[in-house]
Amino acid sequence: MGWGDLLRTCAVAIAILMLSTMLVSIPSADAAPPPETGNRILVLHDSVVNSARDPIINAFPNRQVEFVGIGGLRVAGAIELLEQHPELVTSDVIVELGTNYANNSRVFRRDLDKLMKLLADANHVLWLQPSRFRPAISAPRKIIRKAAHRYSNLQVVDWGAETARNRHYTRADGIHLEGSGPQALADFMADHLTGKVAWNRIPEGKLARLKVNQADIRAGERAPRVQVKGWAYDPDLQSNSWVRFTIDGKSVRPSQPTHISKPGLADRLEHPNDRVGFDRVIRLKRGTHRLCIEVNNFDGMKPVQLSCRKVVV
Repeated sequence: MGWGDLLRTCAVAIAILMLSTMLVSIPSADAAPPPETGNRILVLHDSVVNSARDPIINAFPNRQVEFVGIGGLRVAGAIELLEQHPELVTSDVIVELGTNYANNSRVFRRDLDKLMKLLADANHVLWLQPSRFRPAISAPRKIIRKAAHRYSNLQVVDWGAETARNRHYTRADGIHLEGSGPQALADFMADHLTGKVAWNRIPEGKLARLKVNQADIRAGERAPRVQVKGWAYDPDLQSNSWVRFTIDGKSVRPSQPTHISKPGLADRLEHPNDRVGFDRVIRLKRGTHRLCIEVNNFDGMKPVQLSCRKVVV
């Protein structure tokens, strides 16, 4: 059976399911009332979720969970399904897609944007970044992560990091679940979708030290070097945060990730990634300046200005 035939078969099955649901929800003396608005959760998925359906249902005891997906499903296939059945979109959507990456970043980003437009009416889209099972998968992981800056209803969480830290969750392929993996996936989804793990938390950080290079001053350099040290992290982001500097309100260089390990600080912050520090060197023209650090906000909001210092060069 070809991909198109498989999608059509899946779509027909969904249509039958939706039709039967509509039929049994017609009010009668003996019928139970239909689910309340917002009581449904739509899960768009590939084969990773197949073995975790029962734990996921149990993780949301007061919700109706609808699974829409097949093994090998790509984002393009999910688009086709939702275009045929827009009524599937509900207030809460979980997307577990990206593992079946076709090695084309441009197409993947285009499809992601198209899918998010179809999910525009959802209040909360929880997208699980896929397992880091092969080098090429870093491309869709990065595209998914960056999408959180473009869609205010999108929360991106790193399931791939969970499986990397807990290899017993998956089979030897690093993708499909076994053992405690299905339950771990269900708990991971529930913790993030229900808010047990907070969403839209504000990044934190500090501009700890500014040091003007005195050798450059003595040499009469017009733009002496200035060492900038500090730390920053986003509570909603397990990977490194991105920091940029502004001088007198203007950006002086592109954002760069935190790169220095600070395990003691990370422990105090209760952050799983200890690479929260940064140490950069920039050049500043002679005079008095206001130097600030900004950190990208993983949840799609604007970068957050965390700390500013006056520097005299």
